[in-house]
Amino acid sequence: MELKWQWEKNISAVLVKSSDKIQLYRSLESGNLVDARKAAVLLPRTELNNPLYPNDARGATTYYYFPEGEALRYYTQFEDIKSYIMINTYGLKEVVYQARTDTTGNVVEESGTKPSKDDLNKTYIYFADTIFALGKVEYGKVEKNGAMTKIGDKIFSESNTPVESFIQEIPDEIRVDG
Repeated sequence: MELKWQWEKNISAVLVKSSDKIQLYRSLESGNLVDARKAAVLLPRTELNNPLYPNDARGATTYYYFPEGEALRYYTQFEDIKSYIMINTYGLKEVVYQARTDTTGNVVEESGTKPSKDDLNKTYIYFADTIFALGKVEYGKVEKNGAMTKIGDKIFSESNTPVESFIQEIPDEIRVDG
């Protein structure tokens, strides 16, 4: 494996990228939307200083919410924890905000920097990864008013890995952040 390194003066750090991850970074920068989303999910994740953990982690479904046409930022929802994740200018995947919600969806605890209120006025594409329980993914759209529309689902098989399965192409969606 070959390593590529680069000194980043702005953060006084050396960034090291291994040759096996170079294609991920290329997909993030200029790949099609599906490949860029797969790359965003596959990158190693940096956590907040005070991460939140689910109160009850018995569930098997993780929801991924990408703003329509975007791959460089997204939300995840697992049990009572919602995380906001961004790919920064250095190609690092950072959890920048987390919130614990109660059964009615109200935030009862939070950590990190809240995303912009503009995010409330966006349409999202969702992927519900239920690999451990049902071996399938459901995907669709969440409109600005919160209405969810299922577009489709796919069953996992032995021949494909979860990330290759749960990020699906959405008809007529065009990448706007690459």
